[in-house]
Amino acid sequence: MNIVCLGDSVTKGRVWAEGDRPRITRNNYPALLARLLPGANVINAGVTGDTSGDLLARFETSVAAHHPEVVVIEGGGNDCNFRWADVAAEPTADHAPIVSERTFAANLAALVERARSIGAKSILTTLPPLDSARYYAYLRQIYSDAIAPFICRVGGIYYWHERYSRIVGDVGRASGAAVARVRELFLSTGDFFCLISHDGIHPSEAGYRIVAQAVYQALLAVLPA
Repeated sequence: MNIVCLGDSVTKGRVWAEGDRPRITRNNYPALLARLLPGANVINAGVTGDTSGDLLARFETSVAAHHPEVVVIEGGGNDCNFRWADVAAEPTADHAPIVSERTFAANLAALVERARSIGAKSILTTLPPLDSARYYAYLRQIYSDAIAPFICRVGGIYYWHERYSRIVGDVGRASGAAVARVRELFLSTGDFFCLISHDGIHPSEAGYRIVAQAVYQALLAVLPA
């Protein structure tokens, strides 16, 4: 059985421990998922920096070419982000997310339909929660406090991130795709901060185990016994 994990740097496995450099861990969630599914061929099709539009653009080469039975679709963290250099240059201006909420939803629905067209089942993943304080500290090092007024004006980074995660659930219900409740599983731990990397937005090594667990639980609902 082929399972393709399509996504951005969260699928690729980016981690950043304090005092270390960012890197790609071998214990990424597709690798951990493969250990839970002996005999399955789990393919990591994560590309750092991808938006949902990028996932859609490379679906044929990254997904269809592998003839999967299941496609796990992870994304949204880059879609809901802002062009921070523009924000720092004009902090009082209006700025839109890199991919609008409407386009993000449409792209996810299109990905589910593409998977269906090749005979594959889809699993959408909600976004891991971010640590807004650490993420702001990371952005501040690059763009200074110039971005602070804009962030306050739009309700905070966490607010936008959560909105896009909710869209994932909405698209899952509308399209009939299964949803891996990654965000909800992180939050249910009661203290998810140790599950997030130093940059505040990528899972830590421990966090990727949570992602794999959430996806595995969703797989149980779509795979034959």
